[in-house]
Order: sequence, then C-alpha cells, then structure tokens
Amino acid sequence: MQPKPIVSVIIPVFNTGRYLEEAVSSILNQTLEDIEVIVVNDGSTDNSVEVLATMSATDSRIRLFSQKNQGQSVARNLGLDNARGEYVYFMDSDDILEKDALRRCFEKCKKENLEMVFFDADMFSDEEIPLSWDYIRAGKVKEDVCTGVEVMERLAAIGKFRVSPCLIFVKRDLIENGKLRFYPGIIHEDELFIPKLHFAITRAAYIPITLFHRRVRGNSTMTNSFSHRNLNGYLTVMSELRRFSKGRTEREVKLIDKLISVIVNPVIYQSNIFPMREKVRILNKLYNIGALRFIKWKNIAVFICPCLLKAKPIIMGMLK
Repeated sequence: MQPKPIVSVIIPVFNTGRYLEEAVSSILNQTLEDIEVIVVNDGSTDNSVEVLATMSATDSRIRLFSQKNQGQSVARNLGLDNARGEYVYFMDSDDILEKDALRRCFEKCKKENLEMVFFDADMFSDEEIPLSWDYIRAGKVKEDVCTGVEVMERLAAIGKFRVSPCLIFVKRDLIENGKLRFYPGIIHEDELFIPKLHFAITRAAYIPITLFHRRVRGNSTMTNSFSHRNLNGYLTVMSELRRFSKGRTEREVKLIDKLISVIVNPVIYQSNIFPMREKVRILNKLYNIGALRFIKWKNIAVFICPCLLKAKPIIMGMLK
C-alpha cells in the first residue's frame, strides 16, 4: 500500500487547456513535494486532455480522472472521494499558486494544531477586464487561533468574507467526518460549501500573505452576465443555508442571516432583467426562504422598475 501524501490537491478541469500547464506546474513545483494532484477532467472538448496526459507521463503524483460534463461541484466531489492526503487544497485549473504556499500552510497547521488556515489572493488578467473584486485582508484581520464561526463573523463584519475554496487549506478528516460535499448541479456552490465547512472548524488561523493568483477571464462564472443559471444557483444556496440554520444557536442563525443578506441584495438587483411573471416567482421563493426582510429598498425599486437605473443619482440615493 502506498503511503498517504501530506496534501491532496484537487483540480477540476473544463476547457482550460490554454492555462492548464501553468496552473498544474505551480502545484508540481511546490516546495512541499509530498503531495498528490487529483485532476478531474469534467468532459473537456478542447486540448485539456492532451495537456494532462503529457504532464502525467512525467510526474507520477498526478492522478487523472474523467467524467462526462457534470459541473465543478461533481468534479470536486469525485476528487474528494479519491483523496488520500492528510490535508486538502482546492485549486482552479487556470490560476497560479505561490511555490511555497502548501509548505507554509502545512507548517502553520502543524505548529499551532490547526484544522484550517486561510490566506489572501490577488487577481490578474490577460484581457481588458475590470478587476474590481478584492481578496486582500492583511492588516484588517487578527492572526490568532479561533473557530470557523469567529472567522466568518470577523470577516463578514468588514465585508471581507470570501468563499473561494482556493483560499483555504484544510484537514481532510474534517470534511469527511462532517460528510461535506459540494452541492451538485448548480453554480455558486462555494457560497454553501465554505460556510458549512467553517461551522465545523474549531481551530483556524490566518496567514496574512498573498499565496494565490486568480486569473480573471471572459466567459467564466465571474465575468458572464447574470442569467437564470446564476439566479437558480443563488436561490438554492440561500434555501440550503436556511435549512442548515434549523436548530442552531441564536448566534449561528444571526451569522447565517448575514450571509443570506449579502447574497440576496445583488441577486434581487440583477434580477431586474427578468419578466414580471418570473419576478413574482423570485419574490415567492425569497419569502419562503425568509430573505425578503434583508432586501434594501433601492434594490427592490430597481427590481420592480429597471428604468430607475437611468435615473439621476440623486433619485437613486433617496431610495437607499
């Protein structure tokens, strides 16, 4: 029987052949060498399979899996089902990880007996795409050991809670014992998996260093226009978060309410593009979730009457 690696790096792949070699190489070149790289081809139709075959032929740490296209959630779950490492790191197939990232995370976890560490990221693009999002928390977050709930509370209080799995390094037993998996068939599944994971964590800490580099590109979940697919994903996440809140403490329910409120306002604002019949369905769904009370008047106004987007700023300001 092969010895278990320290870290299982899980990489779902779908049509990212252009960036794949750079992304996977940033994992293979880690200063922490005792790793396995579980790459799941999610039905790619470009040259991703060829790139992966070439790379796996030169490095036995790569374990290749293939499935018909079922989405990132199912691909990551397949990776988790086959992972053997003491820790898990989720990598995206078009991004870059600093070469000492896994070593830094592992050493900090061992030194302070942690179940999870989280760190920062920056963004870059080969295209003319505005980079308005922010993954930097350095100087704004304490570095002491705390629970996952405390992590979320602290970050949510300053608007810095980020749900990308690429920003955490976690013990695999925690995921397995909690029977945690990504919700299949939707996008924005990270908005559900990461909070549920944090609720299971008793010892976590922050590494105030940028260890991850996120590539922003066109035709991705982050940059595509809002659609029914986005809407249905967010509605599912909010519904599952509400179900998850049942029977929890007042403090935990308050935190989940905060997470839902952060999701629902952009969703209702961007849903102004849908016809009125669809809007009625959305409001009914949000009522059942218990999310209507979190929506700001400005967003409700735009949702009902998109023409307000063309109004003068002073008029919109009155609706806040």
